[in-house]
Amino acid sequence: MASAGLLTGAISGFADGTSYDRHRPSYSPEVVAALLARMGLAGAGGARVVDLAAGTGKFTELLAARDEAFELLAVEPHDGMRAELERKRLAGVEVRKGLATDIPVGDAWADGIVCAQSFHWFSTLDGLASMARAMKPAGSLGLVWNVEDYNNALRHPSPHPWTMALRRLLFDLDAESPPDTPALRFRNETWRRVFAPGSGADRVFGPIREEQFEWTTYVDADGLWSRFRTLSQIAALDGDKLVAAKTLFDEAIAGPGTERDAQGRIAVRGITLIAWARRAS
Repeated sequence: MASAGLLTGAISGFADGTSYDRHRPSYSPEVVAALLARMGLAGAGGARVVDLAAGTGKFTELLAARDEAFELLAVEPHDGMRAELERKRLAGVEVRKGLATDIPVGDAWADGIVCAQSFHWFSTLDGLASMARAMKPAGSLGLVWNVEDYNNALRHPSPHPWTMALRRLLFDLDAESPPDTPALRFRNETWRRVFAPGSGADRVFGPIREEQFEWTTYVDADGLWSRFRTLSQIAALDGDKLVAAKTLFDEAIAGPGTERDAQGRIAVRGITLIAWARRAS
C-alpha cells in the first residue's frame, strides 16, 4: 500500500476475497487476548478500535465477539476484500474504504489500532504518522501475523524439506514481482526497519515489543494448496507459471520428511507473531 493507493501486487494478489477468507487461518483466543492485554485494551469496555487494512475481517470478527463491546471501525482499501467483510454484517462494526496513510477518521479518535496480517504493506513513517494522528495520546498500536513455516524468512530453520522448497519458490517469485512489492513481504523482515533507532519512528511511537506463539495444524493436500494459493504472489500466477508452481508444490509435499497424521493430513507448523507500541506523548 502506498500513499497514492494500493500497490500493484496487492491489487492482483488479493482479488479473490472469498478464497482468502475461506482458506487463511484465523487467530487463537490466546493470541487475541495477549495482543489486547499488551495494548491495554483487554477489559476496556466500549474502547474505540480501528482494524486497519482489515481485509475480509478475519481479525475483525474476533474483536467484534469480545465482551468489551468495542466500537470498531474496519478500514480496507481493496474493493474485493472489503466486499467480503461487508457481507459478514458484523455487529458493532463500521466498514469504510481507506488507506493506512489516510485513515478515514477524525484526529485522536481511536484508543487502539490493530493491523492483522497487513502492516508489512505500509510500514513507513507516513503510515505511522497517519496512525498516530488517528489515535488518542494514550493510544496503542498492535500488529499480528500468522506465519506458516513455508512463508517465513530463509534464515529460520525448518525440519521439513517441503517447507524449504516452498520458501525458495516464494523468494524466487519475488524477483518477478512488481518493483514496488518484494520489499514489503513479511518474510523479508523489512517491516521492522521503520522502528529502527534513528528512523524517526520514536517521534510518533514508543519502542516496539514482540512476542510469538508456536502452533501446528494438520491440513490435507488440497486444503494446503488452497491455503498456499491465497499468498498474493501465488494468487497472481496463471497459465504455465501456475502449472509449474503446482507441480513444484505436489513434488515437495510428496517428498521425504513430510510429517502426516493418521488421516494422511500434512503437519503445517508456524508461529503467530504479535508486536505492540504506545503512541509517543
